[in-house]
Amino acid sequence: MRRLKYYAILARTKLNILVTYHLLDAKSPKFGARGKDTVVTITVNGDTKSIAADTSVWGFLSGLGLDPKKVAVERNLVIVSKSTFKEVTLADGDELEIVHFIGGG
Repeated sequence: MRRLKYYAILARTKLNILVTYHLLDAKSPKFGARGKDTVVTITVNGDTKSIAADTSVWGFLSGLGLDPKKVAVERNLVIVSKSTFKEVTLADGDELEIVHFIGGG
């Protein structure tokens, strides 16, 4: 009986570790349940940032507290038209340069 109890505890422990590992992997911010990236890394004005994979240029700018109507964005050396800010989705490895306008004379 004692030996059977030991094996039951050992099996349960290994199962708990295995189940916990799979649950952590599935809930990881880097990988979704199907192994698809849910977080991407981009470079903004030389600084690395991690963002949600489905983030649009408009959403990213708004999240930074910038008014998308008052900035210019270059993505991978190409200017992003303001009319496409909501449609353009940022991808892993994108490099952005964001410039905001300052008035003066």
